[in-house]
Amino acid sequence: MKSLSNLILDHGLEGNDSIILHSMDFDELILEYRAIYFKSMSIPFYLLTVLIKEDIESKIPLGRVGLMKNDDTRYYQDHMNDTTGRNTPDNSYAYETIYRCGWCGNIVDFDGSEFDPQTRQFKISIHQKFNKTITEKQVNGACCPNGNQR
Repeated sequence: MKSLSNLILDHGLEGNDSIILHSMDFDELILEYRAIYFKSMSIPFYLLTVLIKEDIESKIPLGRVGLMKNDDTRYYQDHMNDTTGRNTPDNSYAYETIYRCGWCGNIVDFDGSEFDPQTRQFKISIHQKFNKTITEKQVNGACCPNGNQR
């Protein structure tokens, strides 16, 4: 998070700008946030008033960031999830089993295969909303075919 803070300050990003991270980098940010604050990161996530988004379209390479100055879609996207409820899990998911790669922590399917970006984001929202009641299991994820030696 410190490197993102420096990026924001170095590039003079403001409240109407956004940073887009590769899905795995966004996962790392979530894990780092949890390690520092001992709680789940809320989505949408703002750092120094700049929106930090996950690249669900897989356009940003791993280890790189996308900068969107004057992101006119961010307010629509921020409030769409809160007001329409389309991407918010209902109480029927309260006791869901969430599978994570035992090597990197990525949220995966029961057999370790990776989800498409929309399904993965939905599973993350289930994890965030029901973190006290869900069951979390570790599996060998397809994201780490050689174990911890990616």
